[in-house]
Amino acid sequence: MFEYVECNLCGADDYEVVYPATVDEYTLGDVDLYRQSDPNNLNCRIVKCRSCGLTYANPRESTELMADIYRHVEDDVYLEQKPAKDASYRWNVERLERYARGGRILDVGCGHGFFLSLLEPGRWERVGVEPTRAAARYGRDALGLDIRPVFLAENDLPREHFDVVTMFHVLEHVADPKRDLRYVYELLKPGGYLYVEFPDVSSVFARWRKRRWWYVMRFHTYYFNRATATRMLAETGFVPVDVHQPVKTWTLGYLAHKLRAYGDYFNFAEKLTRALGLANVPLRINPRDILGIIARKD
Repeated sequence: MFEYVECNLCGADDYEVVYPATVDEYTLGDVDLYRQSDPNNLNCRIVKCRSCGLTYANPRESTELMADIYRHVEDDVYLEQKPAKDASYRWNVERLERYARGGRILDVGCGHGFFLSLLEPGRWERVGVEPTRAAARYGRDALGLDIRPVFLAENDLPREHFDVVTMFHVLEHVADPKRDLRYVYELLKPGGYLYVEFPDVSSVFARWRKRRWWYVMRFHTYYFNRATATRMLAETGFVPVDVHQPVKTWTLGYLAHKLRAYGDYFNFAEKLTRALGLANVPLRINPRDILGIIARKD
């Protein structure tokens, strides 16, 4: 059920091992280990291409298995964080609208639709694609959004139709990011904008925490930095116009929950925040281990 892959950026098959695998082959297909809010710190073997520097999981779960997992995973803990996620996405909306004030927008991997719901309907014609059926259903039923419960490549979307495509924390999950970016290029109108956001594997925090960095996750297939991301964007027809470190909002309870992967004492911290009524207190920070790039279709 594991598959070996070549470098998605340059096609080379020459790499060095960065972190050995910590996954248990007997947990293959366990959807409970693939929730965004899950505090486990497991990973497939992570390697770095000697030719271009792209870091990625190799070998990894098969594309077919991962697709099936994404369709069936549910994450009620993440859904409970909607107010904090909305605060984070408002920052993204403000950044995006420096370049595009309205039009047709496609949010790829839109999850529950939190980002799309913050865009003004009178100015934006909003569409989302999200393979996780439970999340897509929430976005349609609770938020009234046009969300298709499929993967990007499974859509029959019109070419040169969208003014903006967004991919927030998507590229690190997909099987073939270069293919998906080429497809997005076809969907965008000439001069349209792509907005991507992803964990930065070259950030100070990532280099300090190494395998214990909280974005080293079982379901992350690629680990980009500024150099590898901008090169991939350039090779798929995009010109970056804005590279930034986004501001994020988390609640104290959610942070304690995620940090349980680092030791049992965070179990106590999570219980304490609840006991003191602090679990939903928002914390707005710039973690400086995430990169956002707004790029224009060349």
